[in-house]
Order: sequence, then structure tokens, then C-alpha cells
Amino acid sequence: MIELLSWSSVAFAFLAALFWFWSGLVKLPKDITVGYGGVGGSVQELGDELRRQSKRSARAAICAGIAAICQGLVLLLTT
Repeated sequence: MIELLSWSSVAFAFLAALFWFWSGLVKLPKDITVGYGGVGGSVQELGDELRRQSKRSARAAICAGIAAICQGLVLLLTT
């Protein structure tokens, strides 16, 4: 049981790192178009990309929380 929890902790910590890395790869528009004829992304595109980044970060935080719970259970069971 302890070994399973330890390996689960490792796996979820690794997944958290991957999700946070993936979150950092989201490309945000460098310039925001205001009005007509501007160059760059729209406010809608910015919002869409920020939502995508936020979802990835949320998944990473969930994985990190699960990893912490698994590790906490290992500590409780070994003392």
C-alpha cells in the first residue's frame, strides 16, 4: 500500500509538471487589435488563450494536490 501511494505521488507530481509546462506553451497575442485595421490578435483570441492556459494550470494544480495527499498518507502510514 505504501509503495503504491509513493509511486502514485511520483506519477501525479510528474503530471503536474507536464501540465504546467504545457500551460506555459500557450501563445498569447503580442498585440491586441483595437478598432478597425489594426495588426495583432483580437480581445476574443486573448480571452480564449487565457482560458486554455487556465484550464491547463488547474489540471496541474489538481495533480499536485493529489500528489501531496498521497505523500501525506505515506507519512501517516509509516509513523
